[in-house]
Amino acid sequence: MKRAATTSGHKTITHSKRAKPSTAGRPKKEASQQAESTGAAQKLSDTKWTAWSRHADSPPFPSFARPTREECYTAHSILEELHGDTVRKNFGETDMNYPIVMDALVVAAISQATSWANAQRAMRSMNDVYGSTFAYDAIVAGGADKLRDALRPGGMQNRKAKILMGLLHDVKARHGRWDLQHLFDKTDEDVVKEVVSYWGIGLKCAHCLLSICLHRNRFAVDTHIYRISGLWGWRPNDAGVGDAQAHLNIRYMAESVQYAAGMARASW
Repeated sequence: MKRAATTSGHKTITHSKRAKPSTAGRPKKEASQQAESTGAAQKLSDTKWTAWSRHADSPPFPSFARPTREECYTAHSILEELHGDTVRKNFGETDMNYPIVMDALVVAAISQATSWANAQRAMRSMNDVYGSTFAYDAIVAGGADKLRDALRPGGMQNRKAKILMGLLHDVKARHGRWDLQHLFDKTDEDVVKEVVSYWGIGLKCAHCLLSICLHRNRFAVDTHIYRISGLWGWRPNDAGVGDAQAHLNIRYMAESVQYAAGMARASW
């Protein structure tokens, strides 16, 4: 350690000059941390896929007979009366159909764990900052801090900025461009497997993408639907979110389709 002496009046003040910490091993350490993070993300992705694929086409609770088709119809009728106009107002416009899969997945990610109103605030802010929610070149070039600020009006900006930046990086690295249109030609299982492989994207986003964008016969279960389905007795009390997703996807969709077919036959 080097020491330097200066004189102030009659006193001599001695300053310690500390050596800067070595950065020689930093790149190697950062690479190791990134590898660990990638490995952890892959492990989580595999866990989500394995948990879902166990019951992708077979019910986890085959003897649990609810909801019935009448219950499905009653629930739909009540929700249609209460919220039908709002849903049509929000999703009936041409620019809300999201036929571009990459854009639809970005919207699903922004909509995670919040209300649609908050998601819209975040997207309006992104439009102001970048010119579009889907200006991916500008988003990546602007960096994470700028994206966090843009997402702030919708809340949860730290996590969602990390999810979106990771998604843009991984899709570009995997496919050479920000394009997921190939998912239109994939099976439901292959779609879910790819979607949940992106960090921070779960089964709810995958099923929203399947249902809304890819027009598959799938039913998405978020936190609210999970809670309400428990209150209504539409799933076993001890069912986890993944099993509830599998149960309601099979039970609700099958009963709804059968009820609609029965109503159509009755009108012939």
